[in-house]
Amino acid sequence: MKKQPSYLAVSVAISAAVAIGATLAASPAFAQSVDTARIEAGGQNDWLTYHGSYKSYHYSPLAQINTGNVANLSVAWIHIPGRSTRGLQSMPLVADGVLYYTGSYSRVFALNGATGEVIWSYFPEL
Repeated sequence: MKKQPSYLAVSVAISAAVAIGATLAASPAFAQSVDTARIEAGGQNDWLTYHGSYKSYHYSPLAQINTGNVANLSVAWIHIPGRSTRGLQSMPLVADGVLYYTGSYSRVFALNGATGEVIWSYFPEL
């Protein structure tokens, strides 16, 4: 029997993703187009593709979080996508201050990266 991750572990993972997204989101502006050149150039305040780049480094060059202050991190905001009987695992993307992620049942959310406010959401009929 495969052990399921604890509620605390899932909460910490989601909180960490949100904290990173909020850190990366410098402005609440709506995203502009994202093309191959923009992804390859990268942006200090954007996370435009899965794993951060086509090279899948899983690394951000930002220096705001370091060994001297990582213990002081706290949750800036939490987004609860609604009641669901399914788990949630998503790779958020950030472009121009907007955090995008998918939820269960193919739901899609665009959130203000600084405040967590929902900019738009899409709930397809399944």
